[in-house]
Amino acid sequence: MTDRTSVDDDESASPASRRRDRPDLVASAIARLRVATDDDNARILELMADVPMAGSLVLATRREPDFFALYRMQRGRQDLWVFDAEDGGALKGMGGFLVRDGFLDGAPTPVGYLGDLRTRGLARERLAFPQVYAHLFDRTVADTGCEHFLTGVLADNVSAIRALSSSSTKSSRRAAQPHYHLLHRFDMANVHFVGRLPRRRPSGLRVRTATIDDLPAITALLAADHRARAFGWRFDDGEFEHRLARWPGFSLEQTFCAFADDGRLVGVTTCWDAAAVKRYRVLRYAGQMVTVKRVLDVVARVSGCAPLPDPGHDFRYLYLTNLSVLDDNAAVMQALVDAIYARFARAGYHFLAFPLYEGDPLAHGTRGYVVRRVPFHLYAVTSSSRARSVWQAGRPGFEMALA
Repeated sequence: MTDRTSVDDDESASPASRRRDRPDLVASAIARLRVATDDDNARILELMADVPMAGSLVLATRREPDFFALYRMQRGRQDLWVFDAEDGGALKGMGGFLVRDGFLDGAPTPVGYLGDLRTRGLARERLAFPQVYAHLFDRTVADTGCEHFLTGVLADNVSAIRALSSSSTKSSRRAAQPHYHLLHRFDMANVHFVGRLPRRRPSGLRVRTATIDDLPAITALLAADHRARAFGWRFDDGEFEHRLARWPGFSLEQTFCAFADDGRLVGVTTCWDAAAVKRYRVLRYAGQMVTVKRVLDVVARVSGCAPLPDPGHDFRYLYLTNLSVLDDNAAVMQALVDAIYARFARAGYHFLAFPLYEGDPLAHGTRGYVVRRVPFHLYAVTSSSRARSVWQAGRPGFEMALA
């Protein structure tokens, strides 16, 4: 779980005052924690809007009108813990624990995701953060039986990465804090809709949108793939059908299937517009992004694509969800991206988004496109007392659209 502000220590306090105040701080902070309800919706939305993602592109996450809509469309258990102000006013912080059935080491087991962490104005309370977080984590493990979580951290969030370092480098104050193991470095790859479709030699692959008759092949491919992934999804137990029924805008008509010349399904992904439950609003372009916007806007207009949004407006984008490519074949990935690009380039969207991992062969499937990458770290999180250092290699069961 990471903080959009900082989880660094408050260096202004003296060591003596830290030791003296910490027990009272921890007890007070735990007393102000509770699970959010629908009645908190307006204050949660206000907190999210007030703590943006900063960098050369400053973004605010928007979940209006219902913050919990993104949670309710998922299977499993979703708890959002909120931290009340002492005066009962605006929320001072929040963080989500989402637990579902999944796979680890090829076996069914509960797995989770830590997300939606936001804090503000908690300089003094930061001293208690490791102990409070450990308390909350251990309570969730006891309540759900889930011992293994994922979380993503922006790679340039240096303070968070330092604070969430491995137990071997923790200060004694952070000894109880959950253990973070760097599972993967990955980029949020944004394939921008600018310019023409690249010219390709025929690949021998056939790509089309799915029909109801394709469901058995789709679920079989996804189930086999995710059983072999750390934190894999239970596509063997109705996950794809659940998405069709419960995710707004998720459909077979936007599910793209790649077939080999012998008729085998060798790749699949569903293009999902998350705008009904999650949007990113541009607050400011800065640094190199000012120039990037100018250049991309010119190319977009010439080619009939949508220019990037001005400050105060939202990105329109598509996630490539449940992306599965047999044997990580880059030619299959390229065929899928080409078909999706041809379909949506002039539909008013700005980009496609999906994760590319360090050394990912699927990266070759985006050749010929304008791709902007945002680097992240993906951590596996366990309790401090049950840390593990060996994890399955390969692509994890991480669904960036839900992060």
